[in-house]
Amino acid sequence: MKKLKFFAFALVASALVFTTSCSDDDNGNGYTPEPGPEPGPAVVQYGTSGDLTWTITEDEVLTISVTAATGTAHMENFENEGAQDAALGQSPWNVYRELFNTVVISPRVASIGDNAFRGNLATDVTIGPDVVTIGVNAFRQMIYLENLTIGSGVTTIGNEAFRNQPDQNSSLATVVIPNSVTSIGVETFRGNHLTEIVIPNSVTVVGDDAFRNNALTTVTIGANVTTILRAFRENPLETVTSHAVAPPTAHNNSFAGVPNTARLYVPAGSVTAYEEAGPGTGTQGWGFFVGRTFEIQ
Repeated sequence: MKKLKFFAFALVASALVFTTSCSDDDNGNGYTPEPGPEPGPAVVQYGTSGDLTWTITEDEVLTISVTAATGTAHMENFENEGAQDAALGQSPWNVYRELFNTVVISPRVASIGDNAFRGNLATDVTIGPDVVTIGVNAFRQMIYLENLTIGSGVTTIGNEAFRNQPDQNSSLATVVIPNSVTSIGVETFRGNHLTEIVIPNSVTVVGDDAFRNNALTTVTIGANVTTILRAFRENPLETVTSHAVAPPTAHNNSFAGVPNTARLYVPAGSVTAYEEAGPGTGTQGWGFFVGRTFEIQ
């Protein structure tokens, strides 16, 4: 019996020694568990909208993601409220617009709804790779927007999606349009401070007044563009380069408000076609560049 008691006592003592050694610090005196992952920024507001979940974290980031574990989902369209040029999109996150300055559209979100971010105060927007359509007025009147990343899956940018008023001192000076986009809507980027724009070869239609009232000095038009209408008027253009062999359909005010020193560069053998293209020599369509149209070298 005494032997059994002694054996039990020895087991308990061994366990105590083992426990003590395992809880030692990391100075070589025992085992130290690996640290776990750092916790992310705390969530300050959150909710759902249709099939999407939105969160605002303490680092002032609004993230829109798909609620389901798999598959894609579309964002709802929203109404706007207020005067036309100062309206606020009625999405649930816009109520908290003073809490975030960055917007992240996560993968698997397939579209951005009308008026979704209209009038908010964010400076940075990243549109994920699975967004196909950007809705009408989606980012309109975001006068503080400085950094815009458009995902590689976008095909359609809706009317007035990024429009601002010329007197609102918009901050957006650069944007890269990915080679997935096929259509740029009416007044899409009107009233910003873009200084240069490249329309990729994937685009066929550039909407009326799409880039009106910017600070554009250089414009490059892709080879497959068929229509520009008055997309670039009222800009301080210096050079326009069109890679389209056939002149895209223009308007007699396509280049109204552009300095008459601006030059046009077109593919080899296309100079005459551009200078004779409607609406005619002497207008502010392609005829605006008569005598100042050259072949691309």
